[in-house]
Amino acid sequence: MLTLDITDIQSRQAVVTHIHQQFGALDALVNNAGFGDVGPIETMPIQTAENPFQVNVFGLIALTQLVLPEMRKRGKGTVINLSSIAGRFVTPGAGW
Repeated sequence: MLTLDITDIQSRQAVVTHIHQQFGALDALVNNAGFGDVGPIETMPIQTAENPFQVNVFGLIALTQLVLPEMRKRGKGTVINLSSIAGRFVTPGAGW
């Protein structure tokens, strides 16, 4: 089991490097990290609103950018992006 902080460039690089050293190649990436905070938008600190975007959007993009060039070079690999069911229903306080 490897631990990865999706928001940290060094953590992402260390895990990908470890996988390449241990296994030679990465055949699949499953982007499944995600979370959200809820609360009244008028009192939510902007940093609290930014944190989910760092994980759910920018972390996914950064990790994909890290592994995709090697997958393309080898001519194989799969990237799977999982989303949240939260978009399928209304949650009070989740207006952003």
